[in-house]
Amino acid sequence: MYCKYCGKELSDTALFCIECGKPTRNVHGLDNAIQRQKPNKLHTLAIIAVIFIIICVFFYKIGSDDSQEKESSSLSSTSISIEVPLNITDMHFDANGYIDMTIKNISDQTIAYVYFDTFFYDRLGSRLDTTSWEESMSLKYTGPLKSGEETSIHFDVTWYMPSNTSAVFPKSIKVVFLDDSETSFENDLYCASDDFCGEKFKD
Repeated sequence: MYCKYCGKELSDTALFCIECGKPTRNVHGLDNAIQRQKPNKLHTLAIIAVIFIIICVFFYKIGSDDSQEKESSSLSSTSISIEVPLNITDMHFDANGYIDMTIKNISDQTIAYVYFDTFFYDRLGSRLDTTSWEESMSLKYTGPLKSGEETSIHFDVTWYMPSNTSAVFPKSIKVVFLDDSETSFENDLYCASDDFCGEKFKD
């Protein structure tokens, strides 16, 4: 076809003249052509918006699950925590078979008895047997020990302590209160001689 304004030869599908820039069709026809193209763009934008929303929901879900897991872990840790009623403030032993320690009642109750499940180790950290059939020895303190009080304890274990002992570890402690209630906990304080070179105890 030819431009009706300048006579330039054009392709049959041209909307504008490449020579004078005039529209090759009436304005109404041009508007219809433009309107027919708009739905394609709107369709593309709609798809992009849907994908964006799906991605946002996905990451929100992951963040929410992580938060719930951390909260659950925190609640679990709180529920199994044990309030330690007793502190060992000082402890030592000698080769003659004596163990001395100082304990303090940090609970709000009066303590009647304390049982120390005690283990012995050589200089390399290997556990020693206190007899031919036991690996530990239970040491007993008899109170009363009131709330906030501190006392020194002396244990004579001459006949039980192995001769090559280099470390003494009262690992498990059970506390019995005056009202017969009791609690147990794991202690992390031990005493060792100068020749002890074990990096950790070998249970």
